[in-house]
Amino acid sequence: MTCTPEPDAALRWYRGSPVVIATELRRRGARTALLTQLGDDDAGERIATTLRATGMSVRTPPRSGRTARRSVYMDADGLTTDRLDDD
Repeated sequence: MTCTPEPDAALRWYRGSPVVIATELRRRGARTALLTQLGDDDAGERIATTLRATGMSVRTPPRSGRTARRSVYMDADGLTTDRLDDD
């Protein structure tokens, strides 16, 4: 799991089962590679760059379209709202 601070103090996490497993294996010293689909957009490039900075090899088929995004928001009471961003 990789987390990066955003300018507005929110946190952006790049995760999902393959990323969590590959990150943990990498943390334990294994060489890892993630084969995934990313869009040809800023989000796709940011994710690939962030994961590569951890030492993980990121391999993607030719990029096209938009990177899918899922957001989880937490309010001051700890209640969460989960949504698939489609804008």
